[in-house]
Amino acid sequence: MKLSGIFTTAAIFAALLTSCTEDELDQIIIEGSITTNTTWEAGKNLIIRGDVYIDNAALTIQPGTTIRFENGASLSIGYYNAASIIANGTVDKPIIFTSALDNPIGGAWKGIFLYSNNSANSSFKYCQVKYAGTNDYGSLNIDGT
Repeated sequence: MKLSGIFTTAAIFAALLTSCTEDELDQIIIEGSITTNTTWEAGKNLIIRGDVYIDNAALTIQPGTTIRFENGASLSIGYYNAASIIANGTVDKPIIFTSALDNPIGGAWKGIFLYSNNSANSSFKYCQVKYAGTNDYGSLNIDGT
């Protein structure tokens, strides 16, 4: 009796694991505010959910990193307090900011916003911004900085 319970538990666990895709298991959901120095690494499945704010912190994004944004999501740097973003890709390893949708169209996510508290140290090199922007805002927006 005890042995069949172990097999039942193992079968349920195996079914749960196989019902998730590899991408779903490896997703790192980023939401809310980032207030400590942070590095986003290449090879991670980074998903931005909602409006993410970088304040009182530096965000560094490694070359070759892809950041996917859920529908309507955005990334804001220096809105409330001093902050910076260092997104320096290379020719061979660009940084890609794109939609998380399977079949995205322009305007799938809001965009990237640099506000007045954004540091002069912020940098974007060899970056691609895809499927972002709205009727009111572009893919990359600079406001007061």
